[in-house]
Amino acid sequence: MKTEFGIQRSKALAHLYNSEESLREIEKQYVIKRIFNEEIDKLPRRSRKENRKKAAKRFGTEQWLIKKVERRQKD
Repeated sequence: MKTEFGIQRSKALAHLYNSEESLREIEKQYVIKRIFNEEIDKLPRRSRKENRKKAAKRFGTEQWLIKKVERRQKD
């Protein structure tokens, strides 16, 4: 709710949803946590980073191996 200086009016913003499921699909996790007062299971930052790095390394390695096999088949 906002009020402007010198004017006797207030502005309000409201988010309306058809159901709780649509709210959970649209809103961010911190908003859901604030509304429903529930804990969100989240991995620690370091482990998320390690998982991301492992996936990137694996992806690059798979691509490299595929190209290596293709080169050997050409020869």
